[in-house]
Amino acid sequence: MKSVPGTLFFKPMKEEPRIIPFLGIGNLIDAGRAPYRPGEKCYVREGWCRGKIEQADGDDESYLGDFYVGPGNDVIFEQYCIEHNVGIDDVKWLSPMTLSAKYARRFVTILSCEPVRVSEVTEEDCLAVGLKKITKDNGRTWKYGMADRDGLPGTDNTGWAWEDWKVDCREAFKVWWHKRHPDKEWAWRVESEGRNHG
Repeated sequence: MKSVPGTLFFKPMKEEPRIIPFLGIGNLIDAGRAPYRPGEKCYVREGWCRGKIEQADGDDESYLGDFYVGPGNDVIFEQYCIEHNVGIDDVKWLSPMTLSAKYARRFVTILSCEPVRVSEVTEEDCLAVGLKKITKDNGRTWKYGMADRDGLPGTDNTGWAWEDWKVDCREAFKVWWHKRHPDKEWAWRVESEGRNHG
């Protein structure tokens, strides 16, 4: 089973597609074989961890149990650690890329996988990848960019300085995209709908 990072994401194309003029009314895009097919079932990759879990019967022995939580589930994680006597600081977080389908809690069905030029994404696309839309002047000017973990502009950890935010969402997307894929102007836009495990 293939994995995905979320319900809407962009995957860089290995090669730029061929643009074929079609009957003088538009263009066909020959992008080759898509990495996902509509109707395909996938699991969602999330950050996870492995820790020592104390046995519930009070035995002094403990065993290695696999467990994980995804982004935004800090409260659930703290409850889990308390219930299983696991020290929060003792847990080593592992990359979402290493999460096995065996432990996945979210699954999706691919709805579409279409080629898109990076400069032609929508505002919805920008917000879906984690860019934020913020105003500092009561709505006269809105800007798009990457916020820090507190949800505000800044460079404390993950964000951009306010002067680097863009008025055009496509410009912000291009900055975000080219930091990850410097030479890629085309991407697969993959959309899916999902459910939680069970």
